[in-house]
Amino acid sequence: MFWRFGGYANVSTIDKILERDDFQLEELLDESDLVQELKQHNTRLVEYLRDPQVLEKLLKYVVAPKLEPIASPDDDEEDDEDEKGKGLAQPSTRSRSSSRADDTTQEDNEKKRNRYAFVSTEVLSSDTWSMYDALMESKPLLLDFWQFLKRQTPLDPLQASYFTKVNESLFDKKTEEMLDLLKSMQGAIPDILRHVDCPMIMDLLLKIISLERTESGQGVVEWLYTQDVMPTLLSFLAPEHSWATQTSAADFIKAIITVSANASQNEQTCIGPNELTRQLVSKPCVEQLIKYMLGGGNPLTCGVGIIIEVIRKNNSDYDPEGVDINAAPSSRDPIYLGTLLRLFAQHVPDFMNLILNAPAQKQRLSSTFGDRIEPLGFDRFKTCELMAELLHCSNMMLLNENGAEDLIAARDSQRQRLRMEGLLNPAGANESPSGEDLSMRASQLSSPDQGRRLEVMNVSADDDGFEEVSHAADEDGSHGVLELPDAPSHPPGSGFIDKDDDDFVDEPPRRPSWACGSQRPTVRNRRRHTRMPT
Repeated sequence: MFWRFGGYANVSTIDKILERDDFQLEELLDESDLVQELKQHNTRLVEYLRDPQVLEKLLKYVVAPKLEPIASPDDDEEDDEDEKGKGLAQPSTRSRSSSRADDTTQEDNEKKRNRYAFVSTEVLSSDTWSMYDALMESKPLLLDFWQFLKRQTPLDPLQASYFTKVNESLFDKKTEEMLDLLKSMQGAIPDILRHVDCPMIMDLLLKIISLERTESGQGVVEWLYTQDVMPTLLSFLAPEHSWATQTSAADFIKAIITVSANASQNEQTCIGPNELTRQLVSKPCVEQLIKYMLGGGNPLTCGVGIIIEVIRKNNSDYDPEGVDINAAPSSRDPIYLGTLLRLFAQHVPDFMNLILNAPAQKQRLSSTFGDRIEPLGFDRFKTCELMAELLHCSNMMLLNENGAEDLIAARDSQRQRLRMEGLLNPAGANESPSGEDLSMRASQLSSPDQGRRLEVMNVSADDDGFEEVSHAADEDGSHGVLELPDAPSHPPGSGFIDKDDDDFVDEPPRRPSWACGSQRPTVRNRRRHTRMPT
């Protein structure tokens, strides 16, 4: 009697369809529990969907174009009668009914197309490894799928989002295979950049850039550098492009700068300094950017936003990796902003001329003191903001070193040589023991033995002044009693330690220091206790 409540005798609709011999894929797509059955690893369903012909249909449904309206013959005849009779001939009831039927049919077909596209996307990105393996075995189908980027702009946002979702799932699960497929396609990156106005496609490119952080995705940024991604994006800031295209390109450049920040290495999507941001601050790209900015208008606004972002996200003083002494150049070196500052300094008179002679967008305004004043204007405001941000670079240690620009230029040339020879490693593994390679000078390090990173912790008023002994003492090879100096020259440093009541180390007593006035005498000497190394 339990089958009345548990439904053990019921067979799912998907299984009933799969048991037939003459069913179509569309019958499965019409079922609401298709995706749920797939996520539950229905073996028969997975085997059917793995078929190359079925995968081809699913991929085509994802990017199926919109249905164009079809003009009926009755509409053409009605138009002819209207032209001849000038309204004397009345349209028949049959033509109206047929037109309504055609509209209803077309609307139903459009709804069905959207539903099939959505369900196909969910099926292809359902975290089923068997499906991913089948897709990677059918690379010609994926090549045809990527022909979606060859379409004219603008793309349908809904189709673009489905296209991006499927590919992001493939890049997550099959990173190495998908990157090899991407590199094998001719003009894939230019096709992506051609749709810079489509946020969904740009999200896909940003996803590809973020793969540099994964082990199987290392080297993708170096390959994108060879595809001239950054110069192409800067070219969209030209005056001949619309303001929407300029803003979209600037926003994506700032997104690349954000994921390439050197002070946020703990973030999941941060990849650190790389060749894309290094190319952005190079002389050709900066000169191109300044040229567009001096024209004023929206390119100036976009350019100022880019400069502010690149300065704030690439302060070399906060670089957590740094550069080891006697290390060969690598793609992880801090971004040097000296070239950018020098080029902008050379064009300060041009920007001052833009401030003094900016075209007035509004008429003079009345003031409380009687005179009519000219409004500041957005161009003047953004130029002042640019100058203020450039001045923030004055305290960077790398920029204040003598001969730093010549040293960076030499490292850049050596980095280019290593790239041509195929010896450039992103992790800075190109170290030469002979010391002949150029290295970044660090004024705070006097010897290679002092290259250990120090961490400073703030001390609150609640700290008891106990000294913390780290496990670094185990490196000496001795695990006995910890020895403390007999006569420290200064009070114990601030730190944290776990309190333990078992082991104590006494310190020689000091003479107590008496306070002035009515305050009670305080003893600076304290018994310090440490946890014994385990």
